[in-house]
Amino acid sequence: MRTDPLLRVLLPCLLAFLATSAHAAGTVTEAAAENAPIERTVWAWVAVDAAGAITAVEADAGQNAAIAEAVTGLVKQVPFAPAALAGNPVASAVPLEIGLRFTPDAAGEYAAALTWARVHTVRMTDSPPPRYPMDEVRRGIGGYVLTSLVVAGEGQADPASLATVDQIAFEGRRVLTSADAVVPFVEATRAVLPQWRFRAAEIDGEALPVRVHVPTTFHPPLSRRPGEPTRLPESVSTRQLPQPEPQVLRDGVVLPAVTGALALAVPPATNAEVEVVSSRLRRGAGQ
Repeated sequence: MRTDPLLRVLLPCLLAFLATSAHAAGTVTEAAAENAPIERTVWAWVAVDAAGAITAVEADAGQNAAIAEAVTGLVKQVPFAPAALAGNPVASAVPLEIGLRFTPDAAGEYAAALTWARVHTVRMTDSPPPRYPMDEVRRGIGGYVLTSLVVAGEGQADPASLATVDQIAFEGRRVLTSADAVVPFVEATRAVLPQWRFRAAEIDGEALPVRVHVPTTFHPPLSRRPGEPTRLPESVSTRQLPQPEPQVLRDGVVLPAVTGALALAVPPATNAEVEVVSSRLRRGAGQ
């Protein structure tokens, strides 16, 4: 675990950063009251040269200055093995997912420590939700759509690459067998796809073409109560397991790799995911 005594933030800044929902706010406030460490997953964009040295770090947009400074300072300590193209070391830039632990002291400040780091091939940066089909809202019908797509150079889905590789509609815990039942959910997902944005890893100054799978789950009204997990048919829940890793569609590419103890830590599994609860969206982690 990497830590730096200079990377300290005040509790108000930390709460503003961590409390992204009412539930999270309550959890963070309770942890603060108990003077307990607080853990969080964050992202950064990292440029690495052909020798494995970090040349630039870009913290996520929207982070307050204190958190952005802590994230940038900690990421600069991460050791890398450089990327390679056709067996030759090259410069690269990649999405980096990191685990942070904020530990309080008697003065009410929190020391930021890095607990793990993982390089990703691509990250979903913007995922506006599909519109929940109103007829299905009124009928209490839910749906699940798994879309395969190729991220083009500008961070958008290549229209020619789109494919629906899994789909299901359900009512309560009953799966609907009619092929027509899932059509409104597939159409709603396809309609919003042009607005989704991704940021793929760059090798030798060029963004990689990457195939990804993005699950979209439409939760009907009353599928869950506040504070409870979603009640879905088992056939849907099993489909929500981690999807295949993104596939780089270019031969001879090896991404930069985190080395040392940070790479040995086991981070939680994450996936790009879009969830729609009637007309309310909850975004998943990045891929």
